[in-house]
Amino acid sequence: MQNTIQNLSILVATKDRLSQLQKLLDSICKSTFIPNKVVIVFSGREISSITTLFEKILNIEVIHSVVASQVSQKSLGIKALGSSHEWVLFLDDDVILQVDTIEKMFIEYLANPVFEEYVGFGLSILNRSTRKTNSVILKFLKMFSLLSESPGAITKSGHAQSYLNSAREIEVQWLNGISVWKSKVLDQYSDVQNNQSYSAYEDVNFSYKVSKSNKLLFGLKAKVINQKIEGNTPLTINQFISGGYHRYRFVCTNAELSKWWLLAAQLIRGLDFTFRPNENSRIIDRMKTSLNLWAKLLFLILRNKIAEE
Repeated sequence: MQNTIQNLSILVATKDRLSQLQKLLDSICKSTFIPNKVVIVFSGREISSITTLFEKILNIEVIHSVVASQVSQKSLGIKALGSSHEWVLFLDDDVILQVDTIEKMFIEYLANPVFEEYVGFGLSILNRSTRKTNSVILKFLKMFSLLSESPGAITKSGHAQSYLNSAREIEVQWLNGISVWKSKVLDQYSDVQNNQSYSAYEDVNFSYKVSKSNKLLFGLKAKVINQKIEGNTPLTINQFISGGYHRYRFVCTNAELSKWWLLAAQLIRGLDFTFRPNENSRIIDRMKTSLNLWAKLLFLILRNKIAEE
C-alpha cells in the first residue's frame, strides 16, 4: 500500500531524454511514498507517449517550454505549482529513486521536528565517479580559493565546494539540482538570470541566496541513483565559456565574494581545461579560449572598478 504525501510535489525539467524520463517515472511509481503531484516541463520532443504510461498511479501535469533551459523550465513549473504544496522536490531526468527515497526524505527530514527550521535539503547521489587529486594539487587549489575544508561551502572565488562525499548530515551554503525545497522560498528562483546557451550555476545562484537568511542541509539518508555513472566529462568550449561568465555574474551579485580571487581561480581553471585530455576540441583552441576568456573577465572587472570609483 503506497502512501501519498499531500504536501509534496516533484518538478522535473527534461529535453529529449524519453528513455531516462520513463525510468525516473517508473521508479517514482514503485516508491513506498509517492508525491501528490508530478510536474514535468519539457522542451524538444513530445513526451506524452511516456507520461500516459504512469497516469493511473501518478498525478502528472505536463508543460511545454519553448525555451530549452533549466532556469526557464523550472520557473514555469514553479509558477504552475504556486503555493499548493509545502515542499517541491527538484529531480533531474537522468536519475532514479530507490524504493524508499521519498519515504526517508519525508520521515527523516521534512516531517522531523529537529529540522523544522530548514527550508532546503540536498539528497545523496549514488553511482558517481570522483576525480582523484593528490595532496600537492589539493594544497594548490586551496591557495587559489578553489577548495574549501568545509563541504558545501562557497569560497571567496565563488567556487561551490561539493558536499556529496560527506559521511554525515551537514549544514551547507548551497544545494545542487537534486534537492527539496519549501515552496515559500521558490519565488527567489525566478530571479536567477541565465541568458547563456549552456546552463551553469543556476542552482548555486538560487540556493546560496536562500542560505543567507535560511538553513540548508545535506540529507545523507535520502538517496537517488544516477542512471549511468556520473563521470568527470571534459567540458566543451561553449560550456567552459558559459561557466566562466555565470561564475563571474555570481561573484558580482554577492559582495562578500572576491572578483580578484575569481580571476586567480580562473587561471587554474583555464590550465586544467587546456591541458586535460579532451576529445571535444584541440589543445590550441582550448588554450586560445582560456586566455581570451580570462582577458575578457579582467576587462569586465577593471571596467566595473572604474565605474564604482
